[in-house]
Amino acid sequence: MKKFLKIVGLLLLIIIALFVVLIVVKVYLELQQKLKQEKICVEKLRNAGPYEADTVQFRFAPIHDTARAAEVYRYFRLDTLLSPTASTWDNATRLARLVADNVPHDNPPRTEEGWPKEHTAIGYWKHNQNRPGLNCRHHSIMLYELLTAAGIKARFVTCLPEDSTDGDCHVVNHVWLPELSKWAMLDADGFFYYTLPNDTIPLSLAEMRQRVIDGKPMQLNVDMDKSELKFFSKYTMRPYWSKNLYWFEVHEQHCFGRENNEHPADRLIALIPSGWQAFVKHGQAIKTTDEARFWAAPEE
Repeated sequence: MKKFLKIVGLLLLIIIALFVVLIVVKVYLELQQKLKQEKICVEKLRNAGPYEADTVQFRFAPIHDTARAAEVYRYFRLDTLLSPTASTWDNATRLARLVADNVPHDNPPRTEEGWPKEHTAIGYWKHNQNRPGLNCRHHSIMLYELLTAAGIKARFVTCLPEDSTDGDCHVVNHVWLPELSKWAMLDADGFFYYTLPNDTIPLSLAEMRQRVIDGKPMQLNVDMDKSELKFFSKYTMRPYWSKNLYWFEVHEQHCFGRENNEHPADRLIALIPSGWQAFVKHGQAIKTTDEARFWAAPEE
């Protein structure tokens, strides 16, 4: 009987070992595939036409709504979260953490029950209480309204791939840091941002794109306790960003309820490489190759 139990135990150990080996091999092959995809996407970025100044008419401008700002501020009790002595970036990351910690990532089905009815910070928060989980666009709109209510200038930006058959894109926030006179990318869908290695200054989308093209490192900062990606974040996110930094879309007028059909008079402005024709993703967009104007400091 003891000999039989030893044989059974040995077989179980062998099965477990084989199972572990299969998992390791699977993860290794997936990572190799992602690295291969990254190489292809980086080459597309390097071969893209340069940005060039143009005369396309557009003007980014916020639609101020003090009543809505006050409503959002009170609803989320931002006075208990924000610090008047903290930097813009510190307060912005506090708001991003509020979203990331309480609203998990999901792509809700476009059904009566699954899809949010009100595309505002408060509407998303209420929807999340009944059906937890929102996608990256929802996270970004929610964080944008919290930032705006806190008096922090921001925009939500759609980051897109070159491949028109790729149905995936990513939406993040661009936060203006007056102390540093620069934009900073902040992703509330998991609480991500990038800095230079061994540095604390967050990178903008333009800086991230250029570093990918130049093959220079970026340091991924992520809330490892909350992120679904956890250990694999640094291996999966760079290939993902290499794909989704080819071109960008931003609303010309940014405001509360932007995608809640409250302000229908609006245009999408797309920053594209010269010599490339952007495909329609979220409706017809005004196309520009003028990086300087597209990423200019926000109006006062």
